[in-house]
Amino acid sequence: MDHIPSPANPRQPLSVKYRCKVKSEEYDHKGYYGYPVRKGIDIGKLKKGDLQDKSVDYIVTFLQQWLYFGLLEEVFRACDVSIAVSDFVTDLRGGTAIEGCAPGTTGMSKADCFRACTITTVY
Repeated sequence: MDHIPSPANPRQPLSVKYRCKVKSEEYDHKGYYGYPVRKGIDIGKLKKGDLQDKSVDYIVTFLQQWLYFGLLEEVFRACDVSIAVSDFVTDLRGGTAIEGCAPGTTGMSKADCFRACTITTVY
């Protein structure tokens, strides 16, 4: 999972599984720092290995949504670029592709920019 454009001719694309299976688990766009509280996660406890009665899958999904998509949104917002998780996730060959780069910074359209850097995931 990376928002930096991939090399033009990579030997093998990096595969990253998109963990979110239901809409309610997606990043909520209500602010990066308050996200753990809104999801009922105490980060202090999590750092100590306490999953707080949540499944490992839930925690991994939470971390991907917060630390990847939440951070992307904060960075793009600072550049006055509006994004959505759906801008970065596409079904591909029975799996999920996570795509992205900064539209408006490369001279490409938003669609072309997102197509320029793709990470594929095959289940």
